Amino acid sequence: MNSDYSETLQKQLEQSFLFAPFLGINLTIFAEKLGEWHGTAGYQNPQTREALDLHRIFYIYSITKTFTAVVILKLVENGNLSLDESASQYIYNLDIPRSISLRQLLNHTSGLPNYTELEDYIGSLAATPDRPLEEQQLADLLQAKLLDFASGEGWHYSNTGYFMLKKIIENCCGLSYADAIDEHIIKPLELTSTFVVEAMGNSRLTPGYSRELHPENWMENITAKYHPGWCYTGLIASSTKDTVKFYRELFAGNLLSEKAIAELSTPISIKQKDSRFGNPCYGLGIMIDTRSKYGVLMGHGGHGPGYNSWAMHLPDFHNRPVTIAAFSNTSVGTIPLLLIDDLLSHLVDT
Repeated sequence: MNSDYSETLQKQLEQSFLFAPFLGINLTIFAEKLGEWHGTAGYQNPQTREALDLHRIFYIYSITKTFTAVVILKLVENGNLSLDESASQYIYNLDIPRSISLRQLLNHTSGLPNYTELEDYIGSLAATPDRPLEEQQLADLLQAKLLDFASGEGWHYSNTGYFMLKKIIENCCGLSYADAIDEHIIKPLELTSTFVVEAMGNSRLTPGYSRELHPENWMENITAKYHPGWCYTGLIASSTKDTVKFYRELFAGNLLSEKAIAELSTPISIKQKDSRFGNPCYGLGIMIDTRSKYGVLMGHGGHGPGYNSWAMHLPDFHNRPVTIAAFSNTSVGTIPLLLIDDLLSHLVDT
């Protein structure tokens, strides 16, 4: 992106950041015809006020679901899986009702209760954030719960479905989840700042700040306290640059066939009102708004201890595609859509 646009966007980011609830934020925007822009505002360290560097790496939390969905759809393309057959045949060590299909796991219509909403999960995480439950312990907790609704007859966001999808990937690929993501996505796209996190203490991770794990609700760096194993769905760390590249290449047809992209991006209404979105829907591992102020919006958000992330692809933003990722090193329960609005306003007439 040329220097005039880069300077304008950076100035707007710094102004908008004054009203944002983050310690620091990194953004990448790729707009056809203009190119790529990277911006940063705020701090990496609240004590020293060290600036947040460009291209830092963050936990992206539920943006991981889009990566998972891509691998599942690759396996469908290769004939290893079928979207509308029972998912139970692909899971060897966990029990789920035979009525649940892979498609229903992917689009949150399975009826499986969301493990992150279970009181036992919440209490255990608070008590021992550095020691996650064994997978079988989590499975035992889930076995005691009834379905939220009959499979295919409702919608409820469920991390449990993506826990099952992670196990299906491992069973069908004969690889660990990390190796499968590496083989099907990271290596083909040459994503140099993206990896599955499986242990604490990774030196490449930027510090992330949260109150939710401190007994007195104090703000603290959670990177040496929170074990990524609490994300039974799998947890990816990435930079905004890599994440923008992932979504761009995905919707450009460089990861999946046209048929698979159509499956992934077919929206179902989640029947929930959200003032931030015109018509909130979900596809296969992807959030969709069919009536956003930008036209069709596809992407995903993620939040958890220490980090907040948002990525979106706009296929027709004023007659050209635009892809954006915004990552913060602070736990907040919101998406920085107003800040992104401010930045996009400078691209409207280009």
